[in-house]
Amino acid sequence: MKYFRWLVPATIVVPLLMLAAIVALNRVEVRREAEAGLLRDVDVLYEHALKVFETQELLLSEMVRRAETRRNRQDMSWDRIAQEQSLHDWMAGMVARYAQLDSLALFDADGRARLSSRMFPVTGVAIADRGYFQQLRQGGALAVSETMPSRMTGRPHFNLAHRLERPDGGFDGLALASIRPDYFLEFWHSAVSLPGTTVALVRLDGAVLARWPDAAGSTDRFAADDPLLKQIDGASRGLIPQATMEDGVERLIAFRRLGRYPLVVLAGRTPWDIYAPWRRSAAVEASVGLMAMLLLLPLALLARRSTRRERGAMASLRHEAARRASTEEALRQSEARYRGYFTNTGDLQVVLAVRPDGRFEVEDVNPAFETAVGLELADLRGRGLDALEQSGHGPLRRDWCRRCIETGERQVYQESSAAAEGERDYEVLLVPLRDDAGAITRILGSARDVTERRQAQERLFQAQKLETVGQLTGGVAHDFNNLLTAIVNNLELARRDPAGGAGRLEGALKAARAGAELVRRLLAFARMQPLEPQPTDPGRLLHDILPLLRRAVGERVEVCVEAGGRLPPILVDPVQLENALLNLAVNARDAMPEGGRLAIRAAPGAAEDGTPQVVLTVADTGTGMTPEVARRMFEPFFTTKPPGKGTGLGLASLYGFVRQSGGQVRVETAPGRGTVFHLSFPARPGLSVAAQPAEPPAPATGGAWGARVLLVEDEALVRLSTVALLRDLGYRVVDCASAEAALERLAGGADGREAGMAGAGEDGEFDLLLTDIGLPGMDGRALAARAAELRPGMAVVLMTGYDRTGGETGGRWTHLDKPFAPQHLAETLARVLAGRRPLAQAG
Repeated sequence: MKYFRWLVPATIVVPLLMLAAIVALNRVEVRREAEAGLLRDVDVLYEHALKVFETQELLLSEMVRRAETRRNRQDMSWDRIAQEQSLHDWMAGMVARYAQLDSLALFDADGRARLSSRMFPVTGVAIADRGYFQQLRQGGALAVSETMPSRMTGRPHFNLAHRLERPDGGFDGLALASIRPDYFLEFWHSAVSLPGTTVALVRLDGAVLARWPDAAGSTDRFAADDPLLKQIDGASRGLIPQATMEDGVERLIAFRRLGRYPLVVLAGRTPWDIYAPWRRSAAVEASVGLMAMLLLLPLALLARRSTRRERGAMASLRHEAARRASTEEALRQSEARYRGYFTNTGDLQVVLAVRPDGRFEVEDVNPAFETAVGLELADLRGRGLDALEQSGHGPLRRDWCRRCIETGERQVYQESSAAAEGERDYEVLLVPLRDDAGAITRILGSARDVTERRQAQERLFQAQKLETVGQLTGGVAHDFNNLLTAIVNNLELARRDPAGGAGRLEGALKAARAGAELVRRLLAFARMQPLEPQPTDPGRLLHDILPLLRRAVGERVEVCVEAGGRLPPILVDPVQLENALLNLAVNARDAMPEGGRLAIRAAPGAAEDGTPQVVLTVADTGTGMTPEVARRMFEPFFTTKPPGKGTGLGLASLYGFVRQSGGQVRVETAPGRGTVFHLSFPARPGLSVAAQPAEPPAPATGGAWGARVLLVEDEALVRLSTVALLRDLGYRVVDCASAEAALERLAGGADGREAGMAGAGEDGEFDLLLTDIGLPGMDGRALAARAAELRPGMAVVLMTGYDRTGGETGGRWTHLDKPFAPQHLAETLARVLAGRRPLAQAG
């Protein structure tokens, strides 16, 4: 018992030592938490600031693009740019849209304001003396100014400046985005999680752009040799245990460089603010320690007469009480963290109770789950997963829950589910929860909406299709060679027969224009082709294009054109409009393989705001489109036609042309009910339409020695010009637009159309088959092989501008490349028919 004499001193010293150790450890933990919290805060501030500057840089790039587009397209000077009301309106709209923006402006090379979102027009504002202007004049692409009062409004702001250059690389001015420092202050006030935090946005040369809270005695910049700037130099992110900001107060500072911008975000706390929680807890712990010490003193005196067992029991009791309190506090904190995440996360969270009979019942869901399924917790609690799955509510699936129970491991799968806003895709995680005995009593399910991610991946996939533009080269070459063939043939016929050359020249001109339109469609899709709008009479245009439409759709489709009364003119590119209508007619033909009706109507109309319009309606009785196809019809390169039969540019080019002309496109379609396109253009009653030139006289025709030729060509212009050329060479010609029609003629059918002497080839007998290889449906090679079976003695010549079939002639048939000269055609046919007796002379 001699050791009991140390009991009273130990009663005082030991609690004090324990208290000191706890307080010291608590101080270290408080410091560690402060550092971690400061780093979290500076990461949040960094993300926000980076998005602000990236957004402003994108706005500047768009503003520069719009200004340069006007200058390049219209050869505008700065004086003309200064009068661009539309560009000013766009700039003002962007300032109104983005709260961080104070203004947008364009300055010329002399530093004079030429266009501003603040006023229109701008006068008397110059920034040639500003440092950032001088900096960009010397070189560089971007610059950030100091915070300064605006010369227009007097409000403090700092500027993000973008250098403008002339084509030769010389300095041509700058685009300016003025950013409000108080926008950052408002965000920092709500985003900073730790009390007593000071936040600053600082340029790397020491200029302070924004500071929160604003402290008395602080300056607008750090000294050039400030130790804090030296420690930040070269590092992108870090923590400085002890540094002084511009107000001279020592702080713990976290920083992060702002990407490629010459800026850094600082967040600092003074030691006083950092250790405030520690002081409070230390005071509480000291109070508790003193009380415990005062309690232990009398107990120590009694303990002198107690046994060692009693003293040990008391120590054990105190230890157990502390452990239990700590455990309960940890459980409370864990529950608070779990509940906070469960309630506020955007992921769908659900707790399923596992019943002894194997059923799964909803025990709890978070608000995101309620929103997704459109039901509240009261309606879901106690509901079986079977009923929930059958009703289509939520992405949870019974078989995956059973697998989670059977394996005892978490399960991850993807599932689609109906939601309030439509079909959504989810990535689901199931985690088994066990009780103290190790049995799985609950399943925690978490479903993350990955619809936007999937759609983004699809958009990326669609964007990657742009890389396949090179694959279109062969198809475009084929179309060009077809048009060049029509041009060459018409010009040769006009040369031979000058008296009737006007009509041939008109045919060559139409083919040349069609070639230009092919390029125009590609460039318009790439947004590189300017339109050539002119006042156009929509009724006259429909009348003029009607024959071409009828040739394009064939005899099985009835074409009706109606122009209601005297229509006001519209300001469009008439060639583009004709191309758009022709493209819709061809699509309608493909949607009516068994024939049908194509109705095109022009009528006056009005926009939603009452503005007069002219509406061109193109309606067919075809198969229509499903909702999935209709949603993607205007996407570039999207086509439902077989490979090689469509580029997917037609409707995309049509949509771009109508929108560029100030119009709108509206589509009505349903499977089995046809498709109706409404093309609306602003009416221009004040414009006058140029008079239509007189039609040239029809060219004269001639005859020759009379060999029978079956011509198969799907391109109308090429087919018509080749028929005329063959007739001029003395052949009797029957022309067909498809391989199927040609086979009917070869079999002695009545279909087809003769472009020569009546009755030619009506018995199916021909001297020569002249066919294009790239035909829709059955190609020219297959037609030649079938024709050889039906008419073994018939000569065959294959024409092509680009062989999309990828086959070889193998020496069986003569090959004629497009475009071909009439002399080349005549020599080829003469060589093939050499030694044969024409059917016209047989018998």
